[in-house]
Amino acid sequence: MCSPASRHGRQERVFTFSAYKERNATRPERHRSLPDWIVTGNDPVPLSSSFRQQAMTTQIYSFIMSLIDGKRSIKDMAIVLENQKLMTRAEAEPAIRSFLTKMYDDSQQQSTF
Repeated sequence: MCSPASRHGRQERVFTFSAYKERNATRPERHRSLPDWIVTGNDPVPLSSSFRQQAMTTQIYSFIMSLIDGKRSIKDMAIVLENQKLMTRAEAEPAIRSFLTKMYDDSQQQSTF
């Protein structure tokens, strides 16, 4: 495609192949990236142990968020969680600190578009 009468031109590399059918093959199973209860929405959502744990974690995080009032410290929040018998103070302080660190980091990332 390079004409001597023009300063424009291009070269292309072309590949070809040929195939023939040797035999009938069985169809592969449908790829399942998501379960049917998500895709169709008709089946009940299974209550798995991971979903139960995630639900409880989300409830605790929600409760921690409700404790943020501009007056309570992490130690104060840990005392409330201990009084509610959700976890011991020794477990609560690092859990709250970790959660608030993640929330703070997320808020900083969102504000820098």
